[in-house]
Amino acid sequence: MDDINNILHDNAIVSIGEYVGKLYGPEAYVKFAQTCKRLNRLLLPAETESSLSSQHPILKEIIRCRIDYIDPKRTLWKLRDSVTTLEELAVFETWAKTPLYEDNFIPFPYASVEIPEDMHEKIAVITSIMERFPSITIRLDSHCGTIAPNSVPSSFSRSRGESMRMFLTHDHDDGGFIRNISSVRNISSRVEVTGWGKTVAQKAARCHSHPLRNLAREGRGWVEVSIVLHNTHSLLLPPRHDVYNNVEGDLDEDEMSSGDESWTDES
Repeated sequence: MDDINNILHDNAIVSIGEYVGKLYGPEAYVKFAQTCKRLNRLLLPAETESSLSSQHPILKEIIRCRIDYIDPKRTLWKLRDSVTTLEELAVFETWAKTPLYEDNFIPFPYASVEIPEDMHEKIAVITSIMERFPSITIRLDSHCGTIAPNSVPSSFSRSRGESMRMFLTHDHDDGGFIRNISSVRNISSRVEVTGWGKTVAQKAARCHSHPLRNLAREGRGWVEVSIVLHNTHSLLLPPRHDVYNNVEGDLDEDEMSSGDESWTDES
């Protein structure tokens, strides 16, 4: 994080220095310079160290306070201890300012892999985040409707995810998202697609707490967009709903179509 875009403007540094001067007197700038060196060591630990082992308590508290400020309802409170670097915090803050913060779902019409036109702006946000943060990966969890024939769920749900990937990496008449060939290749290689057939949709239809419960009960499918923050894929933004527990993606057709399709509600 040493490029010019990640450095405070000179005017901001002067303002901070003036404030410190009012508190500490004529030696303020000497103390300020030494403090900047210390902040560099505390907030930007060596890349050779693991994030968790090198995270200083001051950095941890900064991250927790910032996330609490951005997410006052604490709907994502579990992330407070999972975000471990300033770059991850920057990704979190950027994501929280987009429509994806409130809704990371792309619903599809019945039996279609076409991207609904009213979703184009939301998908443009995904591309913008990927271009700003080259280290992140996007996860697309793709689902088909509960009324889909048992012979097609796995392949059809994955086709929806692939349709999203293609849309992210191609120019469009409404302005286009990708600016050059290298960007296309870069974005495409950082998009992961998993087809869940209708297994997760069936569970969502029975789950009162799932935000797309009604959509699932109607028999429609969707794609969920998540940002992979950790290289270990241990942290998704936002975290997955519990309906994914004990379910594997990209299963064979027989596996994906098995299971109870009744509407017995779950808590």
